[in-house]
Amino acid sequence: MMTVTHQAKEVLLELRSSAHIDEPEVGMRLAPGPLGRLMLVRGRQKPADQVVQHKGAKVLLISKEYLEPLQGLVIDVCSTASGLRLRITEPGQRARE
Repeated sequence: MMTVTHQAKEVLLELRSSAHIDEPEVGMRLAPGPLGRLMLVRGRQKPADQVVQHKGAKVLLISKEYLEPLQGLVIDVCSTASGLRLRITEPGQRARE
């Protein structure tokens, strides 16, 4: 299972809100992006997803295909010149730019 810090959940909740997601089965989903990086897209919950909830909302959906490769990792927040950014790190490692 992947861990999501409280601060990352807050950022994901804000992203969900700014994407105007009101449907209970819809959240932000990790998806493949350019150059092999993961990105967040709007997505509907699937039966095998890991679902991260925060303040009663589904803030992150992680597909079955990513569960094993991301096992034990942490989604945290780091501060950059352009603002807060989500970052996947090893446990105990501090997210930084």
